[in-house]
Amino acid sequence: MKRTNTTSGVTSRRCRRGFSLVEALVCVMLLGVFSLIASTFVSAVRNASSVQTRLVALDWASAKLAELESGPVSAGAGVDTVLVRGRKEARHWTVATSDVNGDATPEPDMFRIQVDVAGVNLETFRTTVANLAAIKR
Repeated sequence: MKRTNTTSGVTSRRCRRGFSLVEALVCVMLLGVFSLIASTFVSAVRNASSVQTRLVALDWASAKLAELESGPVSAGAGVDTVLVRGRKEARHWTVATSDVNGDATPEPDMFRIQVDVAGVNLETFRTTVANLAAIKR
């Protein structure tokens, strides 16, 4: 860049090297804004992935719960492996007799069914019609 000194009429050449302080501060500010936007986006993607994983686990738990409710039931427990978004997860279930009338003795026809898959827990109770009449008394 050529510059003419008006007082002496001498032409001087001045080289600019690097960035000015204002330019450096603008760059730092822009990098901060872009990193904030990127971190928000990454957080949203992770959250969406977690929700999808829990929905798939809920489907697996619901299917096992429906299977245990529909067939003949007896006290017991079990575990198998299911695929949840590409990962193998253990599906645990327990069926136990339950006390519903408060006499500290489990009713033989009242069953508590629990299913757990990847942190998703479902629970229900199953009984016979005859046992419902006894509970109402």
